[in-house]
Amino acid sequence: MDRNRRLSSSRSNGTHPHQSEEKANAGRRACAHDCHRLHGAAIYINIAEQTARLQLDNRSVLAEWKPAYWRGYIMRASLAIVGGLFGLIAYLSTLDWRWPLGVVVLLANWPYTIFMIMPTNRRLGT
Repeated sequence: MDRNRRLSSSRSNGTHPHQSEEKANAGRRACAHDCHRLHGAAIYINIAEQTARLQLDNRSVLAEWKPAYWRGYIMRASLAIVGGLFGLIAYLSTLDWRWPLGVVVLLANWPYTIFMIMPTNRRLGT
């Protein structure tokens, strides 16, 4: 929906023309902040945690990996869900087709993770 049509539709329903734009910007900012948190966490894990973990022997690596994996699992899942919700909110406030596409891309790795990676990680965790 282009800007002029949004402005005219907001005038006809009695809302301020910039209210919907402000809500859309808030949704965009929230979604972007969540994506940045997810990205920052991934960089930290790959550069700091994993590099330090690889300095250990195999038994110590596995002992360190088990609790770290589950903490990371909770963090990544919650950030992906929050990012998906913010993307959905941004879509509903703008009706821009790119937001649901971003949500699909954000959540697209879940089937691969659940069916391919998680069985191996469960075996390692026992």
